[in-house]
Amino acid sequence: MTEDIRDFRRFLRYLERFIMTNLKDDSMCCGVTPNQCHILLETAEKGEVDISDLTSYLGLDKSSISRTVDSLVNTGLLLRKAKQEDRRYQRVSLSDKGLLFVEGIDAQCDLHYSLVFNALPDKVRKRITEDLQALSEAFIKVPEITGERSCCDPNSLSSS
Repeated sequence: MTEDIRDFRRFLRYLERFIMTNLKDDSMCCGVTPNQCHILLETAEKGEVDISDLTSYLGLDKSSISRTVDSLVNTGLLLRKAKQEDRRYQRVSLSDKGLLFVEGIDAQCDLHYSLVFNALPDKVRKRITEDLQALSEAFIKVPEITGERSCCDPNSLSSS
């Protein structure tokens, strides 16, 4: 079992380094920061989203989300509206400009990642997509992994 966990961690580190290197090298996602990019893509996927939900979807703190949303509203990529019943709760959606911008991000990223995806054997493509979905869902289910505690926090060590 320990060997399986170590292999799992090693492959996650490989992916993490690859992704972080790409983000650092690009440092921007089609002219926006990675956080702005993720907010735009998440909003496009959901259609309209509560700002508070973006916090949990993206694992960022509320003030970071608020500042980033403000910058996207100011550039005209997002539209913001308050809920009628409670004006403290706000929802965002893509503006027409934002929709075109996200289409550009998708086109560019689709081209880039299709090189990796098409390098996989046919029989692996569907399976790896399903496995990545399951892995993402597992990370969401486990609070220790999503930021409540670090793996190196002595208080997180417990006998299982």
